[in-house]
Amino acid sequence: MNTEQGQQKHRIDWVEPALYLSDSSKPVPSTLFQWLKVFPAVQVASPDACPKSLEGKVSWYRYTDEENRTGVWNKMAAAAKAPWVLFLQDDEKPDLSSIPGIQDISEDYWKPVLIRWRENGSMHQCYQIRLVSSAADNPFDGIGLPDGSGYLFRKKIRLGHQPVTIQRESDPFADLDTERELVSPRPSSQSFLVAGRRLVQQGDYVLAAAQFRKVLKTEKLLVCDRAAALNGLAGCKAEQFKWDRAAEFAEKSIRLQPRQWLPYLILFRIHQLGKRWQEAHDVLSEYHRMNKQVSGASFDRTLSETETLKQLADMSARAGNMEGAFSYYQKLYESDKAAVASDDSEASVKADSGNKLLERLLIFALELEKYDCSVHYYRKMFGDIPPGEMDEQREELLFDCLGLFMRNGWYDFASARYKELVENEPENDVYMRRWLVALSKSKDIDKARSLLTGIRRRKRKAV
Repeated sequence: MNTEQGQQKHRIDWVEPALYLSDSSKPVPSTLFQWLKVFPAVQVASPDACPKSLEGKVSWYRYTDEENRTGVWNKMAAAAKAPWVLFLQDDEKPDLSSIPGIQDISEDYWKPVLIRWRENGSMHQCYQIRLVSSAADNPFDGIGLPDGSGYLFRKKIRLGHQPVTIQRESDPFADLDTERELVSPRPSSQSFLVAGRRLVQQGDYVLAAAQFRKVLKTEKLLVCDRAAALNGLAGCKAEQFKWDRAAEFAEKSIRLQPRQWLPYLILFRIHQLGKRWQEAHDVLSEYHRMNKQVSGASFDRTLSETETLKQLADMSARAGNMEGAFSYYQKLYESDKAAVASDDSEASVKADSGNKLLERLLIFALELEKYDCSVHYYRKMFGDIPPGEMDEQREELLFDCLGLFMRNGWYDFASARYKELVENEPENDVYMRRWLVALSKSKDIDKARSLLTGIRRRKRKAV
């Protein structure tokens, strides 16, 4: 259920959104006006003054340059009127259907918040403590990265599994000063994870691994962050070609939290580089099954559905399972068709890749001797080409495919297709000769003789 649908269905009187705008370039989101219809109150913290359109409608706090984010969040928690406060930043939008009922949370049982965003076509996510009791006294530690995990451990608060989901457009840690954060009195584990993540992006895997190890040395640590640290170490070892150590950390992460994505992808890459095709397929298949579920790890990320299906098909083929590869290519073709049919800005690119995929499907169907599928994909591949507009490359592909039809003993289909070509271009001797061969193979000897006689007569007249 999206935000708008949730707003139309019910009010949520026990939660108060607290929106933090990080700088003057961040506009007040239009959804804020919709929140006013759903929640009993809304707080906003901004470096700017309250717009006239919101005066008297929200509790507006104008923070100064000297104040840090964590301090502002603690003030907003103390100022809340509702029993619970949901902290949001900039363009973040909560999925209202994921907000728990008042009966599902308590002073000693909180719910995590799952923040999701997309980068380079991949889904990324992390967990944070963002839904807090308004009775909590200074629930956040840190400076620029408000961290509520320490408060949970100090107060022995249990954390549920079903998260409140928040969507955003960009990396929530893009503006985080990790050097400043790491020297704070109580640096959060996520500060080290962000620092390690940035070092990985810079290619400094030794220093990155050191940051992830610091996280694992933390005595009290959320499972989602421990899994992220193990995944970070696995990734660093893989980049250093230390495959056994990488696999060890990835498998340890899976044992800790099976419901995640990245360690399966790391293991897949290790098996793929080792040319262990069946093992690579099996672990990627497990990832594909798992990525339909909510991941329980912070800093997790997905592989696109298209790339996943491509790799599964490739691994199946390399492992000798052509039937399996064909099945994956079929799924990929159907998903690509849906993308092209949608209002996708990359529709033309997807259409081009779809044609190549269609060619592969046709060849696979012919090689596997699947007659109905072969006919289906042949018609998809060549059925819409106007007479006389087939280029040389496409014509060569058509001849190859019809040759495979004949190799499989499906002479009648090949003969019928060549007949169509001849009827469209009766003077094309290549089409005529190929039709003649197909007829002779289909045991229609009389028809073949008649055609051959006609060809000879035309040639004599020409002479």
